[in-house]
Amino acid sequence: TKTTKAVRKLKAKTTFALSGTPIENNLNELWSLFSIILPGLFQSKKAFNEMSEQRISEKITAFVLRRMKEDVLDDLPRKTETIEFIELSDEQKQLYQTQLSLIRSAVETLIEDDAFEQNRMRVLAGMTRLRQICCDPRLIDEEFEGSSAKLERLMEYLDEAKKNNKRIVLFSQFTSMLSIIRDILDKQGVDYHYLDGSTPKKERFDLTTRFNEGEKDLFLVSLRAGGTGLNLTGGDTVILYDSW
Repeated sequence: TKTTKAVRKLKAKTTFALSGTPIENNLNELWSLFSIILPGLFQSKKAFNEMSEQRISEKITAFVLRRMKEDVLDDLPRKTETIEFIELSDEQKQLYQTQLSLIRSAVETLIEDDAFEQNRMRVLAGMTRLRQICCDPRLIDEEFEGSSAKLERLMEYLDEAKKNNKRIVLFSQFTSMLSIIRDILDKQGVDYHYLDGSTPKKERFDLTTRFNEGEKDLFLVSLRAGGTGLNLTGGDTVILYDSW
């Protein structure tokens, strides 16, 4: 990567690498790290790729200090996970059941025609629509005028959290869902930070720093955009609006 090439140009007497994820995740990452901290340990990328995992492990053992989760548990705040089940509103339920019937009918036809494997993406798209209906039916039908039980519960929770001085990071996979939430917050005069895939890298760092330093108590984040390189230590509550 460009980052790796840039770091290799830095001049230093001693070099350490700190990896946030287990280095066993990907051997290419391991090669990249050691090409910086101990160039020459592996003769070349080609030689590294031809080496067995056991041999690689033997060569790096003396240079790796691994901190296990159980070693740092006492330093971490206690985590509480809660799954909240919410009954769909009547309008949501009707739309959901209609969509479900259509998907079931389509799947049965595909199975009968022995064409399921070739059309798996169509089925997955249908399942995504069901999830969107649960979030807010307007995600699949802009003309929908009914209510969304989950959205109503979210707004109740955010109001409760504000009164209890909670600092919330709210994730959603759907940027269109975040737009709906933002519209409500704007009308209520609620201040928040927002980040999605279109947010420039420099601005992401600036937003996360400001949030971690105490600016604003709510951060809306697109799950795909926020899944990499964010360290939101300033929040004490995380909400995953749409389950996977």
